[in-house]
Amino acid sequence: GEDLPVTFTAPNFVAMNLVEQATKRRRIIHLVNYDTERNPAVADIAIRCATPQAKPATEVRFYAPGTDDGKPVDFRMAGVEAIFTAPILHAYGMIIVNW
Repeated sequence: GEDLPVTFTAPNFVAMNLVEQATKRRRIIHLVNYDTERNPAVADIAIRCATPQAKPATEVRFYAPGTDDGKPVDFRMAGVEAIFTAPILHAYGMIIVNW
């Protein structure tokens, strides 16, 4: 089968969903913490997000409820993948990878 464009390493109570908006040249990664009662903050979520047509990522930003603007996320490219660590996740977070 075909490899998934996004992989992540997190506890099993964190779920990830990917939406691609090709016309806006971005992939949106939704992260949900389904165990906020026992784990209100999850750190060190490692993410690898491939970009289409081998275009390098130009920006990665993290958004969470209660924040106005996205927080820039440091990333590095390895081949066609942007590699980064998500900021601390509480209940929900969204990461946008632009290319």
